[in-house]
Formats: sequence, C-alpha cells, structure tokens
Amino acid sequence: MNFEKDFKDAFDRVHADKDLISDTKANIAKKAAYSEKKYFSPVKRTAMALAGIMVFILAGGGYVSYASPVSSVSIDINPSVELRMNVYDRVVGVTGYNDDGEELAESLDVKNMYCTDAINEILQSEEVTAAQQDDGTVEVTVSSRMSNRSEELRQTICNGTPVNTQNVYCMYNQEDIEAAKEAGISTGKYRAYLELKEINPDITVDDVRNMSIREIRNMINSDDANSNTTNATGNGNGNGNGNSSGDGNGYGNGSGNGNGNGNGHGKNASE
Repeated sequence: MNFEKDFKDAFDRVHADKDLISDTKANIAKKAAYSEKKYFSPVKRTAMALAGIMVFILAGGGYVSYASPVSSVSIDINPSVELRMNVYDRVVGVTGYNDDGEELAESLDVKNMYCTDAINEILQSEEVTAAQQDDGTVEVTVSSRMSNRSEELRQTICNGTPVNTQNVYCMYNQEDIEAAKEAGISTGKYRAYLELKEINPDITVDDVRNMSIREIRNMINSDDANSNTTNATGNGNGNGNGNSSGDGNGYGNGSGNGNGNGNGHGKNASE
C-alpha cells in the first residue's frame, strides 16, 4: 500500500468537489459583504475570512481522514475480496481477486459499513454461502499500517462475526503485503501460500492463484503430514559361536581331560 498516494488521491477528491468549494467561497464572500455593511474593522473582517477558510480546511481534513484507508481485511474462500478500512473501521473500498472475487465485489454494497457488518454481509452473500455448502473454508486476514491495529481489528472480527477464530489471522510484514499486491492475489491467499511454501519450496504463486483456500489448506496438511512421517525398520540377528581346544597332561589311569573340547594324553607311572 502507498500511503502518500492514498492521501494525495483523497485530497485531490476534496479539491475536485467544485460544489463544496463554490459554496464555501460564496459563504465567505457573503460574510465579508455583511461585515462591510456592519462597518467591521479591516482586522475583524480579515479574521472572519480566515475563520471561514479554517472551517473549510478542517472540513476537508476530516474528509481526507475518512477516505484514507489504513487497514485491509481479506476474506477468502473461493471468491477472494479485500476490504479497505479507514481509521474508523469503515469500508472505503472493495477489491475483488480472481473472477469470482471480482464478480462478488461488484455485487456488494458495503461501502461506509462498519467492518463486522460488511463481513457479515459478505458471508451471507449467495456466492459465499454456496461455496461454504461445498465444504469451503473461510479465512480472514487483517493487516494495517497502524501500530497494534491489526490485532485489535482481529479481535473485533472474532467477536462480531461467525468466522472461526482459528481462521482469523494477522499479517504484519509490509514487504509480504506489497508482494501480494504485486502478485495480484489477496493478502489472505498470499499468507496461505507462504505457509505452504515453508514445507513445499517448489510451490509458486501461480500454482495457488486459482485455488480455493480449502485446496491450499489440504496441500498444507498433506505436505506437513508427509514431511513428519518417518518409516524406519531394522532387524538385528546375532549368533555367537565359540570353540576352544586344549592339551592337558594327567597322571592316573592313562587318560586326562583338558578344559574345553580338548583331549588329554596321559602317561603310566611305570613308564
């Protein structure tokens, strides 16, 4: 996301509102004319004019803060859509990813809605409902340029929507967020792709571009299971044989026995 560009675009929209500028100028001129009739001093007339200009600037600044996105919420199942949120957690823009996502984004009327209301509206849409009935998995990913805002927004979504809390994630790395935009996929799908890539380094963004979250999750679980499965078999057989022989000399009956498997030769005492 480019904050400076978003800010400039929003500010340009303020300047582009010719009716607002025209009305403001007319009111300032009217006040100035009134002040001349009342014989106000030049200093007072100048102060009133400046006050009018300040009102205009403040009003414009409020519009800029409202129109500027600071957070995003990615809702992924098979349609993938991303909501851009302002500092008040109101939707100021919707982007669809993949054909189903673009079609869904065009059908939505969630602009200016509060974050959780917009998500619930999306979950109840015909496209998402049908995908869920086909064993689809919904995952929500939150990212923000504001410090600690991602986790706060995540908790808001967990408390205000029926999405399983285990499927609501935060994405903090701005480089990954920018990489998702450059790849043309939602931050949620890119996050799932990075998770898969950790256990399958050969996977590419193009491989997952048209996959549903369920398909990516199945690959993650399958590859994870394969990488953690080890089969080891070993057989050990040991046979020990020992042979020994010895010679012994004995006195007696002409026979002697040695230790082990030995035969002894004896001598008669008379010899």
